[in-house]
Amino acid sequence: METLALDSIPPEQWRNGGGITRTIAREGDEWRVSIAEVQKDGPYSRFEGLSRVSFVLRGAGVVLRDAEQAIDLRPREAAAYDGGKPWEATLMNGPVSALNVMSKPGRYEVNVTAVTRSMRIEPGRVAVVLTSAIGCLLQVHPDETHELNPGNAAIFRKLEAALQLTSQRNNTSNADESDLPVVVTLEPLQK
Repeated sequence: METLALDSIPPEQWRNGGGITRTIAREGDEWRVSIAEVQKDGPYSRFEGLSRVSFVLRGAGVVLRDAEQAIDLRPREAAAYDGGKPWEATLMNGPVSALNVMSKPGRYEVNVTAVTRSMRIEPGRVAVVLTSAIGCLLQVHPDETHELNPGNAAIFRKLEAALQLTSQRNNTSNADESDLPVVVTLEPLQK
């Protein structure tokens, strides 16, 4: 398990210069998990030969359009699309922060979801857990539990055993859904 503070990740300019991103984890050209700050309407960077899954962490959302279709990126919903298309982005109501997962097509099943209470991630997968305002308990073995404090990420490049995640959300708290921890999993597909 690797851990890091999200605010310690240096920002990188988008390929097209229209925003910034922070790379949380990557595995060569196989996959990458990052957070993009989208401040204005304009073209999305193209990533030829990669599939993308986006998950809006903060803000009202983004509409992506190309010559053939439109895709809505809505808060707390994973949306998959072709990273190589020339997408034009229109913000729904102001800036957004979006979690992006890019991977080689056909090599991984990618899932992104909020950790509302407790969930189990099976062995053999890549897992990246992010926290904003609410921490998360990570149980990697029956006798080994780690606390992931708010504002941090934990990266498991290949789970050797099942991972149990438990949100530290207080059921009586007024925490917003955008405060919940988020987990990204990449499951290698059989060839």
